[in-house]
Amino acid sequence: MLKETARVMGRTAVGCAKMASVVFDAVGVYSLFRFFKRNQTIILMYHGITETASVPDNFDGRQVDATLFEHQIEYLKKNYDIISFDEYVNNEQRGILKEDRLNTHNRVKRQLTITFDDGYANNLYVLAPIIKKNNIPIIIYLPAGLIDNNEIYWSNKVSFCIGRTERKRIEFMAGAKRIVLDLSNPKSRISALITAKKTLFNISETDRKKAIFEIISSCDVDFRDNIDLRPMSWEELKKLKKQLGDLVSFGSHTLTHPLLSKISDAEIIKELSESRKMISKKLVKTDHLSYPFGDYDSRVITTAKRFYSSAVTTSYGYNGQGVDIFRLKRIPVSNNNGMFLFMLSLFLDLGRYSEFFIRVYNRIKLLFHD
Repeated sequence: MLKETARVMGRTAVGCAKMASVVFDAVGVYSLFRFFKRNQTIILMYHGITETASVPDNFDGRQVDATLFEHQIEYLKKNYDIISFDEYVNNEQRGILKEDRLNTHNRVKRQLTITFDDGYANNLYVLAPIIKKNNIPIIIYLPAGLIDNNEIYWSNKVSFCIGRTERKRIEFMAGAKRIVLDLSNPKSRISALITAKKTLFNISETDRKKAIFEIISSCDVDFRDNIDLRPMSWEELKKLKKQLGDLVSFGSHTLTHPLLSKISDAEIIKELSESRKMISKKLVKTDHLSYPFGDYDSRVITTAKRFYSSAVTTSYGYNGQGVDIFRLKRIPVSNNNGMFLFMLSLFLDLGRYSEFFIRVYNRIKLLFHD
């Protein structure tokens, strides 16, 4: 009875959110927001587009549902001038800001560019057809050193293992501290995923590798050939480039996707320089960088300026004229937000409430899927 009531309340909340979104758009609230953000450019940050990822594998929402993504693109094309990342950087470097354009309803359209981190295989099999159909440009940042090895990013391994394991409890060492994760029910599993990610981000690289190995060994889960987990191969990347042509460009996401501020100066140079060389040799010349996890310090910035012409962060915000081209802000897009919150996120920093949205969204989804 309580669970059915919760389902009804969840559906009602979703319905109210959709209605609020329509009303906001109809009365010009979003147009007003766009007016106040004039002369500033949005850089959206996506990761993957999926047709299959489920709770709790996709608990953090980084794989956006394909249908939701198509709705987002429809909205963006109507209200924004979607330009390539190269065009944006070139204009910024030359101090050029394109004049505002008007859509068919005479509402101001602002500049926006779309980025994808990590180079998931679903970028080819799910994303590419949508991009081609809508004729919009994107840039994909690649962790070049992981591509040949078909290596899955450690954060995805942890999510997938904890989400899929049949174990009800696992333990791992985080440095000198033992962490115990309760996996006995879906709600505790979501909490365990959040705890594990937080813990792993805050320990040294050496301790992190040991902890990840311990988690994966304990979970005993088969990764298989999952396009929502693995990166594209070089052959798949060439196929994507041939399929999309000038609609796709590529940037560097380092060699191995490390937390750059936690490694040595020599390792930073290797991660940034070798990745650029590899992508330029195997695929196409690149001058753009994305900091893994949005993590950087002064050493990283200095090194980035030696090898690249721009770098994007994960910090929320718009980019006005005169912005630091090596600290470009982005607006993250999460599957957990839905269409209404996606539209709001273009003007309000919902990222600070990301953990709240993760918990609420996944609990609602679990109710609907019981």
